[in-house]
Amino acid sequence: MRFEDGSGFFNGLDAWLEVPASNSFKPGTGPFSIAVWVHTAEQLDDVLGDVITSYDPVTRTGYTLSLMNYAGVTSAQSNWRNILFGIDAARIDPRWTDCGRPGTNQQVKSLVVHDGGLFAAVWEPAENVSGHVYRYAGGTRWVDCGSPDLANAITGLAVFDGKLYAGSERYSGGGSSLPLSPNENDGGRVFRYEGGTRWTDCGKVADVRGISGLAVYKGKLYAGTGTSGGWREKPRTRGMYRYDGDGKWTSCGCPGLRVVHLCVHNGDLFGLSYDDGGFFRYDGGTKWTRLGPVPDTNQVYSAAVYEGGLHVGTWPTGSVFRFDGPRKWSHRGRLGMEKEVMGMAVYNGKLYAGTLPLAEVYRYDGKNRWATTGQLDKTPDVRYRRAWVTAVFSGRLFCGVLPSGTSIHLKPESA
Repeated sequence: MRFEDGSGFFNGLDAWLEVPASNSFKPGTGPFSIAVWVHTAEQLDDVLGDVITSYDPVTRTGYTLSLMNYAGVTSAQSNWRNILFGIDAARIDPRWTDCGRPGTNQQVKSLVVHDGGLFAAVWEPAENVSGHVYRYAGGTRWVDCGSPDLANAITGLAVFDGKLYAGSERYSGGGSSLPLSPNENDGGRVFRYEGGTRWTDCGKVADVRGISGLAVYKGKLYAGTGTSGGWREKPRTRGMYRYDGDGKWTSCGCPGLRVVHLCVHNGDLFGLSYDDGGFFRYDGGTKWTRLGPVPDTNQVYSAAVYEGGLHVGTWPTGSVFRFDGPRKWSHRGRLGMEKEVMGMAVYNGKLYAGTLPLAEVYRYDGKNRWATTGQLDKTPDVRYRRAWVTAVFSGRLFCGVLPSGTSIHLKPESA
């Protein structure tokens, strides 16, 4: 960190300003205000993080003022340059609030905050029904924003250059032990939202069936493509692609395993894989460096930056690991007896993550301890339930699930 003209410049890696505890910084129960002037680069290669915090993670008391920049929330870049003021007194509503089911979907694939609203991309498995995007209208109401493709799922969502982008996918349902969808139209296209139910086609991304995740890095939009089956027959197409405008998608190569979800941290773009615990750093052009395998892991589902470290959620041990350097990983605990961890997000100073098979959401309480905040999907007679994706909107943590297709939020009492 350096100071210039009375301003502090932080490098985003190891710079911070610590002010000793003082009674003058303890507002108690009275009103208080925070005034800051923050400048960030237009093109980002990192998360943004906390602006000011006075928060005890052990007692969960205090406040945080954060700039949220979350990629790798499974399929979504859920929050992009959003501001959150969080205040907590270790009290959370005892129940998650059901916000309704967008359409007739069975899975909320992405949740993204854009233009003051919360948008959901969904999987609609029925015959002659395609994936949709919806905007939250409060209560249990959702406004249909259209169906840009014939494929049964809109999976990846991200905000890029002030616009909402969506990627389509052919999702069978077999990976979630559900009946196979009769809609076999391939996805693999990306669309830009123009308002209402209008979408602009931004092109087909090579010979792929689906867009598994979107993320913005250094002013460019990138797409992961590795969820759909058949990748072993054409492994070179199951990598990552960069949007270069006018329907042009440039191959960024494939590291030998599928590149599914994407995350950004400390100047680098990373790819998460559903194969052999794969975790990769993109080195430019078509070059990749393997930084895994993540221990005891077949599939890497999600990523979040918490307390300066990059954390990933995994299958089949239901564990979270922190990345400590090439092929170096620290185990941060198992979430109950769950098998899969997804949809991680930092909210009110704590790390939250969703799970399979019970679709629970857990809160990290330090020292490898995770506390459940509740089960979000209780659909009977199914093998798997997923708390798939999270987003922070209007001071609340929302989570989209499978197979009930609802979007449910957790509200702190003090917010």
